[in-house]
Amino acid sequence: MSKTVINKLFILFFLSLASCQNSNNNEEDNSLENKENLKKTLTIEIDYISNKDDTFRMIYNKTLFNDQLIDLTINNHITAKKKSQKLTFQMPIKGRPKSISLGLGNEEEKEIIFKKVTLKFEDNIFEIHQKDIKKYFTFNKYVSFDSSTNTLKTKRINNLHSPVITFKPIVKKHTYR
Repeated sequence: MSKTVINKLFILFFLSLASCQNSNNNEEDNSLENKENLKKTLTIEIDYISNKDDTFRMIYNKTLFNDQLIDLTINNHITAKKKSQKLTFQMPIKGRPKSISLGLGNEEEKEIIFKKVTLKFEDNIFEIHQKDIKKYFTFNKYVSFDSSTNTLKTKRINNLHSPVITFKPIVKKHTYR
């Protein structure tokens, strides 16, 4: 074999090694990006009391996820107990959801007391205490709020039961500082 051919093969060999090395670096870069995205998790913890079992549904509207705007839903089963329980929703997000709502189950009418709702995003923590529920949430027509007992009450209207509460925009200002 001529010296020129050997030199060309030698150069091609090193170029292919360099190419493989760059590929590995890209995988590491993607891994670091994924770790950064995992840090951007919105956590909502709800200390609650409910008189009925059901499934609560957290709805993140128009959330940027993998560079697309989508609606995301997370379901969590709740159990009826007379003492406070904790319910946690975690959502990895990139950007800020347009709105965040909580479906209060649709099985049957119930009474719910939120002792405290805590939102955590990056280094920010925002707490909503039971006396401030009306200040930070809006309620659809299937939910009423008894201020004297700080109790959310779900109700049927025309045989439909779809109670939803939505965080007011002021909550986003406190959470995503």
